[in-house]
Amino acid sequence: MVAVDSGAVNAADYASKGNHKYALIEINEAITYANYALESCKDEISSDEMHELSKNISSLKDTKMKIEKIMDISH
Repeated sequence: MVAVDSGAVNAADYASKGNHKYALIEINEAITYANYALESCKDEISSDEMHELSKNISSLKDTKMKIEKIMDISH
């Protein structure tokens, strides 16, 4: 899950510098990659690993919502 981790780290770095547009791009890419990883390997990983990956996706989505709130993006 290196790509997911690096995307989250990049997003945090951009957000800390006030560049929320790029933070949102990084978070969206990390979410997309994590969802793809979950779907592509769901038959090959343990339920604990599945749960951990699902928690990571939820955390990324929470971060995305926080960034959107800062940017005043409504859905």
